[in-house]
Amino acid sequence: MDAASSIANMINSYHFAEGEQLNIVGHSHGGNVANLVSGMIDHKIDNSLNYNTPVLNDYQPKRENINNLMTVNSKDDYLVQRFGGNQISGVGILGGLIGGVALAPFGLAPVGAVVGFMVGNKIGGGEFGLAGKSMQGANNIDISNKTSIFHPLKAHSDGWNNSQIFNDRVKSNIK
Repeated sequence: MDAASSIANMINSYHFAEGEQLNIVGHSHGGNVANLVSGMIDHKIDNSLNYNTPVLNDYQPKRENINNLMTVNSKDDYLVQRFGGNQISGVGILGGLIGGVALAPFGLAPVGAVVGFMVGNKIGGGEFGLAGKSMQGANNIDISNKTSIFHPLKAHSDGWNNSQIFNDRVKSNIK
């Protein structure tokens, strides 16, 4: 939210020249930042391009503020994008472990684990969980079989840092 607010303030204070486009590109959760920006600005986005962005209900774009919404994703990114959700936090997992260990001597490990998990999740930090890959109503560009099939971490970044993939699959979709 802080990143989206900062970017939105820059856009809202910028004076666009006649015909000057506003294009926003985001990778991973950076695409979710771009989605949030779309609801905070006074200027229409010409092209919003999200690479391997975990699609979550909490980060939906303001569609009427975007002329061309594109998502670029790959089935080969089966690890990072798919589990980039926000249902569970790393702090929640840690809290569950600590709570379970702390109350184990009293035979209350399950209770301690649940309470620790709930408190830790409330504190938040290091979020993960299930997320979608494509977005309904967007121009969803599949770059599967162009990315690193056997290296899921690399596949998560192949879309935005590979000029051949951009030229072959993405460039023609920009308006």
